[in-house]
Amino acid sequence: MLILGLLSLSLFGQNKGVEINFSAGTTMPVGRYAKETRPSVSEEFPTGAKLTQYYGYTKSRKGTSQFNLDVDYFFGKFGIGLSVGQFKHQIAGLKYDISMPVGFEGGNIGGFYYGIGPVYKAGIGKFTVDFTARTGMMKPDYTNFTGYYNGEDLPAPIPVLITEPAPESGTSLLYGSFGVRLSYPLSGKLSLFTKVDYLTGLGNKFKVADTYYLPVDYNRDQEINGFEASHFTQIDYKREEIRTLKPKMLNIGIGLTYTVGRKHAGKTFEKKHFAAKKSIKPIKREKRKILLITPENGAQFNEHKNLKNFQWKVVGKPFENPTYIIEVRELKARGRIFLARTKKNTVTAQEIFKDYKPSGQYIWRVIEQNTGESSDKETFIMTHCDVNLSIDNTEIECEGYEGENRKYKICFDVTYSSSVGDLTYNNSGSGLMVYDQNYNSLSYNLTGTNTSLQTQTGSPQSTVHYCFETTVDPSVTSIGFGLQGDDLDPSPIICQPGVSNDVDELPDCLCDECDSIRITMANINISQQTPGVYTFDGNINVNVPVYGVELQLIYYNYSANPGTCSTGVNSVETSGMFLQNGTSINNSTSIQFINESASQSANSNTHASKDIVYTSSGPLTGGIPVHLNIGLPEPLTGMDGGCCQIDYQVCFKVKVFYEDGTCKTCYTTQCFNFNNQ
Repeated sequence: MLILGLLSLSLFGQNKGVEINFSAGTTMPVGRYAKETRPSVSEEFPTGAKLTQYYGYTKSRKGTSQFNLDVDYFFGKFGIGLSVGQFKHQIAGLKYDISMPVGFEGGNIGGFYYGIGPVYKAGIGKFTVDFTARTGMMKPDYTNFTGYYNGEDLPAPIPVLITEPAPESGTSLLYGSFGVRLSYPLSGKLSLFTKVDYLTGLGNKFKVADTYYLPVDYNRDQEINGFEASHFTQIDYKREEIRTLKPKMLNIGIGLTYTVGRKHAGKTFEKKHFAAKKSIKPIKREKRKILLITPENGAQFNEHKNLKNFQWKVVGKPFENPTYIIEVRELKARGRIFLARTKKNTVTAQEIFKDYKPSGQYIWRVIEQNTGESSDKETFIMTHCDVNLSIDNTEIECEGYEGENRKYKICFDVTYSSSVGDLTYNNSGSGLMVYDQNYNSLSYNLTGTNTSLQTQTGSPQSTVHYCFETTVDPSVTSIGFGLQGDDLDPSPIICQPGVSNDVDELPDCLCDECDSIRITMANINISQQTPGVYTFDGNINVNVPVYGVELQLIYYNYSANPGTCSTGVNSVETSGMFLQNGTSINNSTSIQFINESASQSANSNTHASKDIVYTSSGPLTGGIPVHLNIGLPEPLTGMDGGCCQIDYQVCFKVKVFYEDGTCKTCYTTQCFNFNNQ
């Protein structure tokens, strides 16, 4: 009988996680560890009868109980796991081939095992399959197997057979196992689960001792009576034999898997710092990449070296029936965008530009239309004159945070050579351009030795070193920059030197101050002041002196029981808002209510806001008292909490200013659950 009993707790993040699996079921001896049908003759009785001994050890292949606990840590599809399990089988002894009344007792062998090994997870439709391997140690636990002559002609039974561990047997045994777990989801959290694994002993074997007595059939009637049995104790008829044992078994379990996600009941707390560990890139659905071949990154083309084709290739798993979009963007203010579609891995420049004669600097990439997967961006230059312009030795570092924004410093070398003229930046449209991954312009400041763009001679070749600083919001994942020089040819022929570069991986920004600053909302007491208005009384505790506090009401939700007893949000000016009347921070009502007219209501006033700020002329230490009046949905007129229960959740973002006269901040998020009872 299979025993239902599996519980699996899964705690997952991105491609990593822990699974704790407890299974129970049946275990069946296999191989020579199970009962074997071929007997061997141990010794003939004095009367000619035989004593039969089996090669196997257990009585039969009948299953008995087992359980197993697995803890697996996944690094993706692969992982490593720990196992602890327990098993129990029945012991087999010797068999007398002669008629006599014999009784038996005991006869169990069991124990537990523990091991470690790899695990691999795969998916087959809705099914999930885990392949496991383990190796470790097995510890035995015996109950001796004893046979008695229990005929009624004797006052007490006489032992005739004892099977027990041999004195020289080891106390542990190396084992190995291979298994598979198969699960099928029943709902968002429940899955049906079954497992099978094969376990075998390795290396040395256990040893057991059989002690038995040979029957003496004095009257030669092929039966043993009490008188004859009493002579079994004579030393001449006692025999001892050592057998070896290597457990082999098949374990089967079936049950349910319960998956637990990351959630917090009741009050939740999340501490956040301005410390971006890495820029977040889109997760690609397939292990493949679109690589651009021609034009090469930074290549320059003129009448002596024409651009003929755009080419690319796919590395990894091919697309199914692909359609490629080729995007070429002119890198200048209000620059043109050229598009073409094809199912091939190449397109001609004529198909891209048609009758347009390109000149200047361009960025291009290839996008697969069905999946949205894109290549990296690369640049090339179309010019009608002899110009070589390049950006080299690009370096980037993060200089910290300004509020929630990151500040980066980028340094690079510009190398220029030309037989036409010098590189200058005097005309409209010339200069340094800085942009994000969506080509939105970013503001910047040139720093260091060159705080303005320098004229560079074309002959001989010249190099200038530049640095600029730019501040970006959290949505920016890459920074690009380019130089556009003046037209070197006064004729209608355009000859504008240009070059660009992209920094697709922004470095870590660590904010040591926020790593050491602890912000909590402590001893918050929530009470109803008037219908629809709740007061939050307590303290904001910060472990360092601060110079201001900003509170944002970032989320609120409610549910009424019964659902029709509240009309919900009946005033955008009060519901989910800080109310000025009665609200104070640090026992002061001198609070700035930010953007109070965001509701766009004609009745907008200065009495409510989702964002309030308090600043101090000196440092604030210890607990900062807060008395916050919050407008929330209320029961219908004439109803109270006794007949209209409303459950609320309100979340605040608490930001503190930790330097006087600056915008350097750290923040945390705090949520509260309560009701109107």
